[in-house]
Amino acid sequence: MLNHVQHHLFDNEQLRVARLAEEFHVSATYFGEYFRRNAGESLQEYVLKSRLKVAEARLLYSGNSVKEIAYELGFSDASHLSRLFKKYHGYTIQAFKQRGAFDLLTAGATACAV
Repeated sequence: MLNHVQHHLFDNEQLRVARLAEEFHVSATYFGEYFRRNAGESLQEYVLKSRLKVAEARLLYSGNSVKEIAYELGFSDASHLSRLFKKYHGYTIQAFKQRGAFDLLTAGATACAV
């Protein structure tokens, strides 16, 4: 089930409860409870956190702007992505990018020293 969600992470139609319940032969009314019990969080939380993980990678490794990444990942706008990012990570996107670049430099220096 989690693989299916990851595979269709940006296809909202495939992530509708009715569609997932049909796909996995579970009652639509029972699906939320079933997902939460097995995944440890709601479908909505799981999808949001997964999209934020993709955003992290794109922020660090693509040349795209926050606005472009937000649009690409299905957030309403850059400020929506920024608010959710800060809510879940505890720091801003800018701080994350600076920290990520620092972590990459540190990791590279460590790898070269070994």
